Amino acid sequence: MRCGCLTRVAYWICPQFWLRTLDKDGNNEVSWWEFANAKALLALDNKGDLHTCLTQCEIDDAHEAFNFIDKDGGGAICESEAREYYTAKFDKDVKNNMRTRKNAQAETDKAVERLFRTHDGDGSGSIEFDEFLKEEARSIISDRSNAENRKQATRVDGLVPAKATAAENPGDIAQVLTESQVDHAKLKFDDLDKDGSGTIEYKELQGCMKSLGVSMTKKEFKRKMSAAFKAADASGDKKLDFDEFKVMYNFIYVSSLDMDSFA
Repeated sequence: MRCGCLTRVAYWICPQFWLRTLDKDGNNEVSWWEFANAKALLALDNKGDLHTCLTQCEIDDAHEAFNFIDKDGGGAICESEAREYYTAKFDKDVKNNMRTRKNAQAETDKAVERLFRTHDGDGSGSIEFDEFLKEEARSIISDRSNAENRKQATRVDGLVPAKATAAENPGDIAQVLTESQVDHAKLKFDDLDKDGSGTIEYKELQGCMKSLGVSMTKKEFKRKMSAAFKAADASGDKKLDFDEFKVMYNFIYVSSLDMDSFA
């Protein structure tokens, strides 16, 4: 599913987005970082790159779940392996008197059909790990904002548990910058670093952001830039090295994205 505005956001963000996003102080408001992260994730999903912002721990768990179903270790899940997995899953419910044998068989058939419909991107009749990971990314990331889901061991229509929290600062926001944008940002950073110290100060940034193609009003710039600079300045020295600058630039760039461009 693809969509073009915040009221019709992709299903993994869903109309309940405001409720699923962590509200640390309980004031029913979503922080800049949380909102920017939702936009970043939507932009990545729109490009088919959502899996690129998974943590290594989440990727490792996805591989473990994939290998558990891929019994022969062939590197792809076939229909018989998927059926074996779901049969065992629903047989547990039969043994616990939670469903009948007939119902278990019907649920197995539906689960196998659904798995291949959603995960077999190229229609080859088998699911390779890259296909598996791309599809599971939606469920993993959607569950990051749900503390109860993070405590659960696994979901298999969502097969992999989330291991990261929702965004609480600019460094948590999904990276959407392209390689060429990062290279351009590094050139601009080096231009601003006149003394070769490897850091730049707040007052040097406004012109740099404009030259990097980030468009916003002076009021927006002052409000968002000052907050982003302070949050990105991990060392607290009122200067940014390039890694800190890149975190801040990613946030400012995402904040300037037009939601209608995702249509």
